[in-house]
Formats: sequence, structure tokens, C-alpha cells
Amino acid sequence: MLGNYDPRKGGERVIKADRVKYWISKGAKTTGTIHNMLVDTKTITGKKINVLPRKSPIKKEETEEKAKASESAPKAEASASETPVKETPAETPKN
Repeated sequence: MLGNYDPRKGGERVIKADRVKYWISKGAKTTGTIHNMLVDTKTITGKKINVLPRKSPIKKEETEEKAKASESAPKAEASASETPVKETPAETPKN
């Protein structure tokens, strides 16, 4: 156990810095969030890592294509349901 974190007690952090540095020197990798926490407590030096997902801007062309696709989809379904169904004549019994 290298430490603990209790967000209900005002974000109380207890970190065993010497053990953390030992395991990092042996090749242990930290997650982005833990890395940022260790940088906050000055256990390790370095810059914080952006752990939030990257937001890509909405492209105008893509939104127009999606709008056109959604408009044409109901028309295709309607035309399929309006197609007449051919009925086969019932066979008459032979006497």
C-alpha cells in the first residue's frame, strides 16, 4: 500500500513518497490521474498530464451529410411499404 485518498475528508491524501519513488524506479507506471496527484503533492517532479478526453470540433460537412441521410431514410421506408404485393391465385380443386 503506497497511500490513500479520501475525498469525503476534504481530499485528504496520505502518500508514502519513498515507496512511490522506489516502485517508479523499478519500472512501475502511474495512471494520468495518479501522476497528476503525485505532482500536486510534489512527490515527483514534472508537468501534469491532460487526462480529459479530446473533443473534436463538429465539421459542417459531416452534419450536413447526416441531415441529408436522415431525410432520405424515411422516404425509402415509405416507398417500400407502398409497393403493391402480388397475390398468387388459389388453386382450385380438380374434379
